[in-house]
Amino acid sequence: MSKIIVFISGSGTNLQAIIDCCESKVLNAKVSLVVSNKENAYGNIRANKHNIPVVVKKYRKKDYEKREDYDYELAQIVNEHDYDLIVLAGWMHILSNRFLKNINSPIINLHPALPGEFPGKDAIEQAWEAYQVGKISRTGLMVHHVVEEVDAGAVIKTHQVSITNGDTFESLKERISYYEKPTLISSIENILYTTNVNGRRPDYIGKVRNVYDNGDDTLSFEHTDNQSAFDRHICTIPGKGVLLTKLSEFWFDKTKHIVPNHFLYSNKNIMVGKKCKPYKVEVVVRAYITGSTSTSLWTHYNRGERIYCGIAFPDGLQKNQKLERVVVTPTTKGDKDVPFWEGEMANRGIMTYFEWEYIKEKALELFRFGQLYAASKGLILVDTKYEFGKDTEGNILLIDEIHTCDSSRYWLKSTYQERFDQGLEPDRFDKDVIRTWIRERCDPYKEDLPDIPRELVDNAKKAYTDFYEMLIN
Repeated sequence: MSKIIVFISGSGTNLQAIIDCCESKVLNAKVSLVVSNKENAYGNIRANKHNIPVVVKKYRKKDYEKREDYDYELAQIVNEHDYDLIVLAGWMHILSNRFLKNINSPIINLHPALPGEFPGKDAIEQAWEAYQVGKISRTGLMVHHVVEEVDAGAVIKTHQVSITNGDTFESLKERISYYEKPTLISSIENILYTTNVNGRRPDYIGKVRNVYDNGDDTLSFEHTDNQSAFDRHICTIPGKGVLLTKLSEFWFDKTKHIVPNHFLYSNKNIMVGKKCKPYKVEVVVRAYITGSTSTSLWTHYNRGERIYCGIAFPDGLQKNQKLERVVVTPTTKGDKDVPFWEGEMANRGIMTYFEWEYIKEKALELFRFGQLYAASKGLILVDTKYEFGKDTEGNILLIDEIHTCDSSRYWLKSTYQERFDQGLEPDRFDKDVIRTWIRERCDPYKEDLPDIPRELVDNAKKAYTDFYEMLIN
């Protein structure tokens, strides 16, 4: 059974609707905690009548040096409880990233206006005034995901409400209120359904990720703990799926100014994104010559090839050496990845010339941004792969994942040059640790893989965790 934490500031009529739906089994959930910022809020009494714990956390400016400090304390209180969803139901306090980044579930808000219209407080009053001067003939309400920008998160559901000649402000307010509860309950059901995929059969089962079609314009991506390399499963790293989901969310948010992406929200190891038709290509961007798989630049170079994906490389390069310039080397996407020259993109029917030029430009921008940010955290972004797709409206979006340890190679910046000069492998934060160990013991493309030692799995898990902490903090 899912656990919901409800934030309130007033009478709690929408809280009561949630409680009623939980108790009547309309929702397979329970309200596990009510958080209020007012001691005399009637919603507190409603919660008490149903034996639901209430935490009152008032914000008084004189008690805090910065407003964000209150949000941080609020997050610590919440994280003392188990929860799968946080619902803001009449919560009159804007939550900053000090709260949002410390929460591990979707946070949704009910707002009495349509997307992009009348954000913030007094939305119904603003809509009524706009109607009075002939600017609008309808308003509505929405449930949306909470981001730091007020009422600007991804929309879950909306309901349009007409304004008629016989309306008064009170009648409009009453009509909007009437539609709030079913819209909110339906949104909660939607969120809990799409983030609780256990028991549902995936529509697509991948090497490390399963995909579920939610029946609308969204997909749920389940990041498993599976580790793959050499075009096959090699082991399981506990907790990896949750870390990859958090990393993708972090990078999608950081790079949305460069190119729009499919990310909507995440919960634990489940990420929900816009449904797109993927281009069947992995856009691989490289700044160093390295690798051990059949598609790696170093593998081809080491056996004497000097032309890779149509790009000429000079003699004399050493493994792990920085290239003179960043290169883009696409590979096919399928059971086996095969590098190819970008000039073949249109002939292969993957995308048009103009689509490729746009995607290539954005991939290089993303990579440069990733390099700069990684460097500021003491890391080198060595190479990565991006995937793109088209949404239902024909827009090109960044999809899949971005700059994670599975899709990217990272080295420790402080020790790279010294280890390179000594002919040693760099200190890594990726699955190359396991790939190298396997390579030393067999031909992974032709022979059975040896059992991966527990110690090596633990080292890989630590590398993922250390990388995440370095990047986020």
